[in-house]
Amino acid sequence: LNENKEFTEDDKIQQAQAIKKACGKKADEITKILLKDDESLKDVIRDEEKLEKKIKELQSKPKTNEKLNLLGRLEFLQRNQKKVKEYKDIIDNLQNPQQVSDSKQNNSTKGRAKGGLKNKQKQTTPNQEEQKNKNINSKDIGDAGEYAASMLFTKRSTRYLSNRRKIDANFNTKGFNHTIPDFLVTLNDYPTLVEVKNVQDQALTEQISFELKLAREYELDYLFLCNHYTKLIDNITNLEIFNKDN
Repeated sequence: LNENKEFTEDDKIQQAQAIKKACGKKADEITKILLKDDESLKDVIRDEEKLEKKIKELQSKPKTNEKLNLLGRLEFLQRNQKKVKEYKDIIDNLQNPQQVSDSKQNNSTKGRAKGGLKNKQKQTTPNQEEQKNKNINSKDIGDAGEYAASMLFTKRSTRYLSNRRKIDANFNTKGFNHTIPDFLVTLNDYPTLVEVKNVQDQALTEQISFELKLAREYELDYLFLCNHYTKLIDNITNLEIFNKDN
């Protein structure tokens, strides 16, 4: 797939940057929706403490549809705002692991002798090694990939991500209602099931196998959108074609 390149440290950084950008866009999007419905929420949206207080207030009140809807949107906003900050730190750690580690150690060792500091700076810190070996959360990677793909299918997809639209996307052609592909779209006037894979290795699981069977039975195209380093692992029988030329 896509030249079957090796996964590198730069790819990990790009993953984190993509997640940060996707979460930022989702936060901006839900902010516009919230303000369109109620401009008085402006101060709440822009203040972390006020947002947290509003969410707790809604969680404690009787659950009406209106309040549940607002609660869900505010939680979605808060979650994505936190992800933006989290991945900003992750990116900083990945790009400058020694600088971040030294900074943290300097803050924790104020007041120590200068000789001790010199010895400390020569050592590889646990935080540096931890950040170097730490993998990006696979769910966050997948969500970012699906969000990016949704930008391609905005006008043609029967499924939209996050809280943007609530549309039943179950694949139920002729009575089937057992799986939810990432997207069911019309490409070149032809119905197509789309799976977005944004990880290093993706096994052809039973769910994907079932979607493939549906696609074959109803003569639909089945499209994988993958990053350049994604490899499909054939763990289902009779699907050797996916390993061809990989």
